[in-house]
Amino acid sequence: MKFLFYILLLIQLGHTQSWNNHPELIWKTFETEHFIFHYHEGTERTVSEAAFVSEKIYKPITDYYDYRPKDKTTIVIKDTDDIANGTAFYYDNKLEIWAHPLEFDLRGSHRWLQNVITHEFTHIIQIQKSMKASTRFPAVYIQGFSYEDEKRDDVLYGYPKTMFSIPLPGVAVPPWLAEGTAQYMAPDLYYDFWDTHRDMVLRDLAINNKLLSFNEMNTFGKKGIGSELVYNQGFLFSDYLANRFGSQILPEISKILSSKTFSINEAILKATNFSGYQLYSDWETQLKDNYNNQLEIVNKNTVEGRIIENSGTTNLFPKWSPNGKKIAFISNQDNDYFGQTDLFIYNLDDSSTTKLMAGVKYAPSWLNDTTLIFTLRSKSNKNGSKYYNLYKMTLSEEEPEQITVDKRLRYPVFNSGNNLIAAISTTDGLSNIFISDADSIDFIKATNFNNQEYISSINWDNNDIIMDVITNHGRDLYRLDTENKKTYKILDNNNDLRSPCYSDETLYFSQDYNGIFNISYQDGDSLNFLTNVSGGAFMPDIKDNNLVYSLYQDGGYKIAIISDLEIISNHLVGYSNP
Repeated sequence: MKFLFYILLLIQLGHTQSWNNHPELIWKTFETEHFIFHYHEGTERTVSEAAFVSEKIYKPITDYYDYRPKDKTTIVIKDTDDIANGTAFYYDNKLEIWAHPLEFDLRGSHRWLQNVITHEFTHIIQIQKSMKASTRFPAVYIQGFSYEDEKRDDVLYGYPKTMFSIPLPGVAVPPWLAEGTAQYMAPDLYYDFWDTHRDMVLRDLAINNKLLSFNEMNTFGKKGIGSELVYNQGFLFSDYLANRFGSQILPEISKILSSKTFSINEAILKATNFSGYQLYSDWETQLKDNYNNQLEIVNKNTVEGRIIENSGTTNLFPKWSPNGKKIAFISNQDNDYFGQTDLFIYNLDDSSTTKLMAGVKYAPSWLNDTTLIFTLRSKSNKNGSKYYNLYKMTLSEEEPEQITVDKRLRYPVFNSGNNLIAAISTTDGLSNIFISDADSIDFIKATNFNNQEYISSINWDNNDIIMDVITNHGRDLYRLDTENKKTYKILDNNNDLRSPCYSDETLYFSQDYNGIFNISYQDGDSLNFLTNVSGGAFMPDIKDNNLVYSLYQDGGYKIAIISDLEIISNHLVGYSNP
């Protein structure tokens, strides 16, 4: 019996202590006028920008909602893992922000700290504004009991007959409104906006008649990209309400939710004299009509090639093998959620797909026709941190070889001409490129970005490296001259430019020309297009005049191939009226 007790105790302790306290970190604290910052050594650049951003957004958001927290808001800055996220604990008046920028292929690119801090602080203000009581009372439960009549005089109570418990939450903000207002932010803040990526996801839903209903927007917990659609539709529907009734409609709905009603439909009705269902129906009709009109030319001149992989919702980063007989890519086809990706190999000889390794993130790279290097988030190190590291594996092996430890490296690319591997590392919110000889792994820093720029993807151009970089909104293309150790911008045309690759002295990339992402290439001063899709075309790779890319279509990313490439006239590409 005593033995069983100790076994159960160990199991219980194992389950309760599932997080890491990181005693190795040295934490520091400082205060500004409206915020308290807790951060650990190694996050100085992140917390410096976070403090500047927080004070800058405080007045616009609190003025917009006419609400200010009673105490200073606490912000905790963390960089203990290669995780990108932000969380608002609105009952505690606290934010938790990860230094690593978020890179999410269902949203556009925006400067991380401005975006996430403004988003999460809006949650604090908007939800506290909507509370029915103070932050000290998250909910009230009304419980009642009744009993059967007593059968004997010596029995005080009969058997229980009825029991009920009615929870009355202290806040009743539906997810679409919480996330929609957090992305809307405030009229004078533009650290987030309706970008081309979000428009792509909603456009695809609208033209395929798969929009979430007004009720379906009220819950998370959906598989695939379902939960992201709550963010997406909530954002544009909130924007629709603000445009139709004026920007003060969102604070007004929040104020009404703080009173007696628990119904978002009733709150919208009181604020606008229209029911939420009616307004949603009007918005949905307007949305579909607009997209159908905008896509008229694209639909008559579509060029998307042949889809070779459409299982799952996430099929990304296709890469030709050196001999052109195989394609490596990552996919969630065996999993439920968007970010649960594995490494797969597509064989063009028999059109078969084989899983090589589970848990792979970002783009793989071929060392030769049978060996790849790729990115995995490693198991916890001695301090409990989980970092991105590089691994190598042949097609016949069952387990990979880890080639870096705690280097926080991702997105490896191999240059067979000089036998070098380049990869991206992000620490304290700073992204830089590191390069190593492929035979003796020793990565050395090759760039010196120092202003919270984020490098998303890289590729070799002979001895140089080309990359897409986020500095504010969207991405621009840069080049690293490895010989002179200089980095400079090579293309910025006011479009979002990403996923550059170089083949036969030609630079290929994806860009949102006329509002829709398509694959293009630069020819002197002109831009030529190779795809014309109604969804989006991303992550090109070229081999012997064959293009493989990731196509967003019908609720997910597919892998598609176009052979015998032909130029598409620019006036046929994208929205009719961008």
